[in-house]
Amino acid sequence: MFKNLQSKVVLAASLVSLVGLTLLTLYFNFQHERTISKQNKAALVNVLDVTALSITSLMHSGYADLGDVLQESLNSTSAVMDIRVARIDGTDAFLDNKTVDAVNTALGYEQFDTFREAKVQQAVLLPPDQIKQIVARNELYDTIETGSDGIRYQTLIYPIPNETVCGKCHDKTARVLGLIQLKTSLEKTDAALLQSQLFAAGMALLTLISIMGVISVYIRRIVLPPVAKLSNVIENITGQNLTETIELASHVEFSRIANIFNLMVHRLSMSHVDLTHERDKLSALLMDSREGIVVTDPSGKVVLINQAAKQLLSKSETEITEGGLSTLFDDFVCPVTRIVEGTNGEVPKIPVTYRDKTLQAQLAEVVTENGQVAGIAAIFKDITEENRMQEALNKLARTDNLTGLFNRRHFDDVSQIELSRSIRYHHPISLLIIDIDHFKRVNDTHGHNVGDTVIQAVSKIIHESIREFDLACRYGGEEFVIMLPNTQIQDGYA
Repeated sequence: MFKNLQSKVVLAASLVSLVGLTLLTLYFNFQHERTISKQNKAALVNVLDVTALSITSLMHSGYADLGDVLQESLNSTSAVMDIRVARIDGTDAFLDNKTVDAVNTALGYEQFDTFREAKVQQAVLLPPDQIKQIVARNELYDTIETGSDGIRYQTLIYPIPNETVCGKCHDKTARVLGLIQLKTSLEKTDAALLQSQLFAAGMALLTLISIMGVISVYIRRIVLPPVAKLSNVIENITGQNLTETIELASHVEFSRIANIFNLMVHRLSMSHVDLTHERDKLSALLMDSREGIVVTDPSGKVVLINQAAKQLLSKSETEITEGGLSTLFDDFVCPVTRIVEGTNGEVPKIPVTYRDKTLQAQLAEVVTENGQVAGIAAIFKDITEENRMQEALNKLARTDNLTGLFNRRHFDDVSQIELSRSIRYHHPISLLIIDIDHFKRVNDTHGHNVGDTVIQAVSKIIHESIREFDLACRYGGEEFVIMLPNTQIQDGYA
């Protein structure tokens, strides 16, 4: 429904306008309702002030017995539903003789006639504690309640203050002499407010429709044509055509966008050329490397195999691709080290015995900073000859060149270990020290070559006579030492 640019922009602008107009309408209705409520309350308070003034004037004129007549006349006011004058305990002040009797008693003579019925009627229908609070605070009480008929009613209770002239007939210490309760219906006020709210909502809706229409026409005639041109050029660029540019003659804003876009395309084209050159150089380095390189994508699919990898593994590109890293070294599974992209994580070098050779492999799973796997890279090389040369060097370092027996340095190292083991486990150990008698005479008489032959012959006899775990070495010159682990001294003679 909202697939094209025009629909989306109109929808977005409409939503923003709708929210703004809704908030504005709500604020207007709130302020209007608040103003109407204040005006209505002010009018009712004015009625209460007039009532209080009328009661005071009536009392001062000596016509207190006409209070009920005043109350009936006030109830005939169109704005008032019901008005009652009550004592501070909430009972009606003009329906019984209680107030008249109290005044006559205070005066000491019968100033007012007592012709009413002796009945007490509650005028203020509030809990006694709440009535006491109203009297104690001596402030206007205002409340709005909803009746059973669904109409809201406003009730005002006005405390009648005690004035100096009232002390003649009433208690001088009392702050409040009585209460005036006014109750009125808010039906007409609410109806007027509802009509105002509906009018405001209608105006807001009309404004919204107008905004949508103006934006739609503007976008269709002004915005969409150049945007369509820009979209076509971008589509061509995504097809690797980095030479195309856009020209917009109308509207300064769109011309600036076109110029910036053309500059961006030019820079993108230059970057593409540089990246292509770097990629070719990197590919050449990888393909010509003597180390085997196999790379996978995040899903584990092999995406790069160099020539050295195929030669070292003796596999075709298809075999490596189909087998993946799990069968790269046949049955051997090389552990993968997880490293975060951009960090200097160390990848251990794992020796791998692969068919007739020994390889050294490093496998690393590259992870981005947000935890996504970028792929796995395997780098390996043939270290068979390197290991052979290292083993030869190690052998030269611990054997005697002339006899092939261990040399003195190796004997010193191993003998310490064997002696420590013998002491720890209480195993016997024997040591044979052999020397060729009159060897100097052989060298002097027959020469050193013959002497070397004699030493080699003795060494051969020693090598053939000892056990596999015995340690024999040429200690120096014509001297030989043989260590016999787990051997008693008498067995050593044998």
